[in-house]
Amino acid sequence: MRTGLAFLVLLGAGCATGPRLPLPYSAAQLAIDSPRYGAAALVHYLGQPEADPAVCDVTRAGEHIAVADAQTFTALLAGLDRGAIVPRLWRACAALLLPRLPPGEAER
Repeated sequence: MRTGLAFLVLLGAGCATGPRLPLPYSAAQLAIDSPRYGAAALVHYLGQPEADPAVCDVTRAGEHIAVADAQTFTALLAGLDRGAIVPRLWRACAALLLPRLPPGEAER
């Protein structure tokens, strides 16, 4: 019984860390992973110093995130808060993302 409980605790701890995404992590890979991993993939990508914040523009013709919503913005803010995204990249992404949020979500 204790072995089963220990396994469940370890399994839960592993799930809480989010997806394991590679480094380096390209914009092309972000575009592929974005529908599945959402904002976690974006925060991971923007955590790289050479990341291109243009991926935050969902109207862009090239590689970009799949969804721009309040959850994405909240995850970006959390990434900035914990130091996973440098302020320069966060600001550039937020400037592209905010105008694309559905009406009413930008005020949250």
